[in-house]
This record gives sequence, structure tokens and C-alpha cells, in this order.
Amino acid sequence: MTDDPGDLVVSLQDVHAATDASAGHLVHGVLAASDIAVFPLPDGLDVDPMRQLQVLVAPDDPGDRLVERIQPMHLWLASLQTAAADRVLVIRLAHESRYGRGGADATAAALREAFEEAGEVWAGLHRLGLVPERPIGAGADTALAGVAAAEARQLAARLTLRLEKQPADLADCPLSPLCR
Repeated sequence: MTDDPGDLVVSLQDVHAATDASAGHLVHGVLAASDIAVFPLPDGLDVDPMRQLQVLVAPDDPGDRLVERIQPMHLWLASLQTAAADRVLVIRLAHESRYGRGGADATAAALREAFEEAGEVWAGLHRLGLVPERPIGAGADTALAGVAAAEARQLAARLTLRLEKQPADLADCPLSPLCR
């Protein structure tokens, strides 16, 4: 299911620090496919398999569109010997994002050739058209603050209270075709 969002905010989030999208943010990335997120890891950001991570995916101006938080299924941390500081984190998501576009499809031979020519993992992925030149654009942090506000509105609207009502007042519940 694809919901064309325009520009996306893709943020690697620390679940335990995430009081909102801005507070939990670790690094901006991109969706290379509907179920694959890619992040360039800055110096000082380490990946611990025990750390609780999520990938936040949302339009940069979400309005009423859903802000997704998707669990990682598998983390693949990579760098080349010639560019050890150019670390890239590829995450296979537990399920597809509604905002994903197509699929990442590259053979091992094409990846090897691109990495050899580019000398860096991210640049090699860019050569194959799997990621942009760099994912972080101007205003990414401002967009993330907007996403945090939209997510707060969505969470607040999630609960409908229908307590101490008459049977007829409860007939339009989610179990009835009337409210689907």
C-alpha cells in the first residue's frame, strides 16, 4: 500500500529516549525500498544489538497522514577497509512502510563493482540509484519537529470513549459495518 507523501522524514529513533520524534532522533536516513531503511552513521553513534531502535517514517508535512514507527527486523552495519569511517546502517524493517517506493534490487556483482569504483558504501549505493547523494536536506530537523506535533495529535485522537451508554448508542462500534 503506497500513500505518496512527497518528501519523507526517515529517522532512526532510540525507543528509550523517545518522548517524541525529536527527542528520540539519532540520525536521518532514507527508504531504499518499502521495507529497507538506510542511514549514514556519524562518528560517535554506535549500534548495539541490545539497544531498542525504531525507524520513524512520515511525510515531512504529515497533516493527517500516519506517522509510522517500524521495528527493525535485521541490522546490517557496513564499511569498506579503504573508508572505515564511512559506516552505513541498512535496516530490514519488520513490515513495509506505506510510504515506500518500489524495491531495492541490486546483484552482488553490481554492489561489489559500485563499492570498488566509489570507494565508500554510501557512494556505491548512490551509484546504483538506491540512495540519494546524501539523505539530510536543509530543514530536516524542522520537519522532524512538525512530525512530532502531528504524531502527538494522532495519538490523542486514537481513543474514543463511549462509557455508560445505552445499547443503541453503542451499535456503531468498530464491530459493526456502520462504523467501518
